[in-house]
Amino acid sequence: MPKDTETGLEQLDLLEQISQLGKLRDLGVLTEEEFAEQKQKLLRI
Repeated sequence: MPKDTETGLEQLDLLEQISQLGKLRDLGVLTEEEFAEQKQKLLRI
């Protein structure tokens, strides 16, 4: 796979993970603080 495609897939996966965290926050599973912490961990990758 070309590098650009891999990067695009990684970004798509990252967005999906953040979206899932948002859903967990909305359901009350995660607090806003926990959501922000996990989101920052994902963005550092």
